[in-house]
Amino acid sequence: AAKLLGINYYDDASLREMASSWLRRAMDDLDDLPPEDAEVAYEDVFRMQIGQVRELSERESFVIMGRAADYFLRDIPNIIRISIHSDFDECVTTVAERDGISREEAAKKIHSIDAQRAEFYQRHTGSLWNDPMSFDLTLNSSSIGSVSCAELIARLGIGRVVVGCVDPFARVRGRGIALLREAGCDVTVGVLEAE
Repeated sequence: AAKLLGINYYDDASLREMASSWLRRAMDDLDDLPPEDAEVAYEDVFRMQIGQVRELSERESFVIMGRAADYFLRDIPNIIRISIHSDFDECVTTVAERDGISREEAAKKIHSIDAQRAEFYQRHTGSLWNDPMSFDLTLNSSSIGSVSCAELIARLGIGRVVVGCVDPFARVRGRGIALLREAGCDVTVGVLEAE
């Protein structure tokens, strides 16, 4: 997605590639350490990664997934944080259909991933993961629909939009994306399809 936008994409793996050789060795060795040592080393590595991301933000525009970037980049100008979420039941349906698993398995998978994200975010920021106050705009697509979310974003005059995944429901699939493009937004789709 970032390639289509003409900017770089960073995640844990790409940050490891960019890291100094010392930092790269430390990151690679985390799994081999006893739990108490690994925790201290992990915290050091994470702080270095955040420093690296902040340095990048001074030099270039980029997309970053995870690493509590909304928190650690909150004071950087020209960032708009938009959260589009849906009700849990719709999430379960989407994951079950996408992954070919039962609704029960999908619900467990969602709870497990969300718990890991919440713990990570709390530990590193002291804040609640997915807190609406962390975003400039939060929209519930279950309440207003994906197309209405797109209409609101288009009205804001945002020039570039990154869509995590296409809505799986046939009645709206792709309509919001088309609306954003018609409004002149540069839209990239599918950056979270695998999640």
